[in-house]
Amino acid sequence: MDNIFALGVRSDKEVIDLIDYASIVNIFFASIHDADEKCEHFRKEDKALDFVDKMLRKTRFPPKESIEDAISAYLFPGLNSRRHKARFLGYMVKCLLEAYTGRRKCDNRDSFRNKRFELASELLERELKVHVSHALRRMTKALQRDLYGDRDVHPIEH
Repeated sequence: MDNIFALGVRSDKEVIDLIDYASIVNIFFASIHDADEKCEHFRKEDKALDFVDKMLRKTRFPPKESIEDAISAYLFPGLNSRRHKARFLGYMVKCLLEAYTGRRKCDNRDSFRNKRFELASELLERELKVHVSHALRRMTKALQRDLYGDRDVHPIEH
């Protein structure tokens, strides 16, 4: 809940409107009550940002940027505004709650039906990267081995 308010959402009604799933109002109010106990007045954007910043600073590798910069850089980096990020987070919560209540079928991301076909250029690029990195390692080893004072450089074996 704090993450949504940290993105600039102002009210509980706005959160419910973002998620757009009317039958989960009771779950939301319980979640809002729990968040209110953990972080007093979290509905104010600065309090929510401070709470999220405090939680981020407790991690093993906290970001060096300010919380605003970290949110814009790392939380849904493909989305530009905080409003879009809040709307996308609301959509994700809606999908999770629908799956939890059984109204949405869970996707099996490992199923072959959900796999995307890779284009020939992507496959060639991946193979080329593997071969170039292998050749680079072999050349580095050969040059390190052969570049000693009085030794001649030998051709690289294939």
